[in-house]
Amino acid sequence: MSNGNQIERLSQKSERREDGNSGILESASAVAHRVLEEIEALAGTTACKSVQLVRLRKWAQEQGCWFDDRSQFGDFFDRGSENEVYLSPDGTEIIKLNDFRYSDDNLTSFFERI
Repeated sequence: MSNGNQIERLSQKSERREDGNSGILESASAVAHRVLEEIEALAGTTACKSVQLVRLRKWAQEQGCWFDDRSQFGDFFDRGSENEVYLSPDGTEIIKLNDFRYSDDNLTSFFERI
C-alpha cells in the first residue's frame, strides 16, 4: 500500500478473505493454531483440544459469534455423529453445530478440513 513516498505493508488481517464465514473461520483457525504452538513449546505435546476449546469460546464471545440460545437457529432437525442439525426459521438454510466429539487431540486439522 503506498502512502506518498512511503510503502506500508498490509496487515495479515487485511489480507484475509472477509467474506463473512471464511474470515471468521480463518480467525478461529488462527486462535486454535496459536494454542497448539504454545502448548507444543511449553509441554512438548500436541494434545491441547480442551485448551483450544476454552480459548475459542472466549474468542467467539469477544467477536459476537457465540450463541448460548440455540433456539435462534430454528427448529432442531436431526443429530449426526458430531453435529446437531437445525432448519432455519425461514426454512431456507440448514445449520450444523459441530461439537468436536470426533476431532483429534487438537482442533487444527478440523479447521484445515474446512
